Amino acid sequence: MPTGRFGRRHRLRTRRDLQKTLRKGRRSRGTHLAVAVINGAHDWPRLGLAVSKAAGNSPQRTRLKRLLREAFRAARGDWPAIDLVAMCRVPWPNATCDDVLAELNLLVARTQQQTAAKQPPRTKQSRRRK
Repeated sequence: MPTGRFGRRHRLRTRRDLQKTLRKGRRSRGTHLAVAVINGAHDWPRLGLAVSKAAGNSPQRTRLKRLLREAFRAARGDWPAIDLVAMCRVPWPNATCDDVLAELNLLVARTQQQTAAKQPPRTKQSRRRK
């Protein structure tokens, strides 16, 4: 499927980066995954993973993380410069890379639409009644 590595530059490596994305990012939830997306400080997309114990035992969680990384490698060329945290909190035993890729693309597109539809912040002057 995709070629290339999942190197350091494509990962959210620090706790600070993960927390910033989780705190300030736009969220979207799908059937099996949830994502938090924030505009990235770099010129390429970066991925962070959060797969809880509710998603299954250790081999199942490891498989999910591997599939998420593989799906990210396949889609990262089509995405803008974003920081993305993908979370899986439910078991997904029959997942394939295509399933994960489809849901990840859907959730990223949904958060991008939310960002585009976001209205500018109101100023004090616009709050006043005339």
